[in-house]
Amino acid sequence: MRSPPFAGLSTGRLRTLDQEHGLSRRRFRDETKHDAEKAARQARLDANFFEQTGLHWPQVACDEGSASPPRSHRAKVPRRPSKTPPVLNQSKSAKPKPTVKAVKQEDVSGLARTRGAKKRAKRLSESELERMLEVAGRGNSPYSDRAVLLLSYDAGLRACEIADLRVDTFLTASGDVGKTLDVMPGTAKYGRGRPLPMTPRLRKALADLHREHPAAEFVAFSNRRGHLKYRNSKALRCAYKKIAEDAGLLGVSSHSGRRTFGTEHARLANLAGGSIRDVQAMLGHAFLSSTEAYIDPGEAVVRMVELRAARKRKK
Repeated sequence: MRSPPFAGLSTGRLRTLDQEHGLSRRRFRDETKHDAEKAARQARLDANFFEQTGLHWPQVACDEGSASPPRSHRAKVPRRPSKTPPVLNQSKSAKPKPTVKAVKQEDVSGLARTRGAKKRAKRLSESELERMLEVAGRGNSPYSDRAVLLLSYDAGLRACEIADLRVDTFLTASGDVGKTLDVMPGTAKYGRGRPLPMTPRLRKALADLHREHPAAEFVAFSNRRGHLKYRNSKALRCAYKKIAEDAGLLGVSSHSGRRTFGTEHARLANLAGGSIRDVQAMLGHAFLSSTEAYIDPGEAVVRMVELRAARKRKK
């Protein structure tokens, strides 16, 4: 039976090791065992390497009881590859397989965007929204789908906020739909709750939803054979995208209504006596730079370019 490495040490010697080096019996045993396993693993790797390459061990003396030469002589032999062993008997006609990185570059050649650029959802026009509302009215849950579309377009809510929006947040004490929509901190992203005024058509859509489904707790759900199933944010995005595709619209996502909401209100802020700060509060952004990313150039830019071109022609 093999004796443990500390069998020959006296109790006093072990106590000295504990005091001088901070080594307990268990730690001393574990470290010694780890070194032995590491040496045995290295010996097996070296043996496999020389067996595959057909090389021979150098004619040096080995340690007694060891299958590999001493550590001082290993630097003189060829080093084992760090990742994969060399492929033997490879024919010249065989072509190397492209790496995963090369395949990805070939597949997306000419389609790669600038580094750091994000794909932005397209804005919706009023006619495109009407087409989506018409498609939503023919689905399994028309009242919920129409309310979801208008909450994104007329209230600028995110998909996660619509999915967690409860019915009681827009109902008054008498059970009617109020004039404002209270986005609670538990529903809003990063806890930025805010009150939002509702348009007449949004109030009508929410009132129809509450009248047809009085037992529904959330606005977003699917109606399958009379059974209401709650939709999370991921399912809501998929349903929104499917409605847009059925309406013949490409590049439209659940964020399209929110971007349209931010752009149109930013253009009308001066006419209403407001500023971009009011739009930031309505969108629930922490920084003004986030609000600026939602605003697209309007028709004024086109008129400026045409005016400049007309002056050039006159000269």
